[in-house]
Amino acid sequence: MAQDHSDEHSPVLSDATNVEVVIGRFENAWQCDESPTLHQLLAETVTGRNELLRELVAIDLEYRLKRGEPIRVENYFQRFPDLTEDESYCRQLVADEFHVRQQMDSAVSFAEYDQRFPKLAGELRSLVATNGQTQQGRRLPGSSRLNCPYCHSSIEVVSE
Repeated sequence: MAQDHSDEHSPVLSDATNVEVVIGRFENAWQCDESPTLHQLLAETVTGRNELLRELVAIDLEYRLKRGEPIRVENYFQRFPDLTEDESYCRQLVADEFHVRQQMDSAVSFAEYDQRFPKLAGELRSLVATNGQTQQGRRLPGSSRLNCPYCHSSIEVVSE
């Protein structure tokens, strides 16, 4: 009886690679003028869900804002309450929103954010000033990842 060895030499993707694959699909969908849903991609993912959610929310926020949609971080915090457990992530997401909105509309002010997020009133300015840096392993908005064909390490590619 012949054995099926078709999967024997198939590469096994690590959890990190699976997350990167899903993120890549999500970004590609946005770049093709689709509006992918977070819930759909999260339903397909078993491992690395929290990391994936954080990455997808940051990407989703950026693309929706650039399309002129009136999305705000509070929408994500309501839909995904687990996001609010990481205060550092929340602060950075608020700074990301401010940064993208300010690029789109120079009338966006710190006063609006001071009202929406009184606890961040002083901190937001410094977060926005360092917004171009990757924090806590998060990718920069608008960047993508490739895997090195030799060592298979993940490489961040940032477009200018």
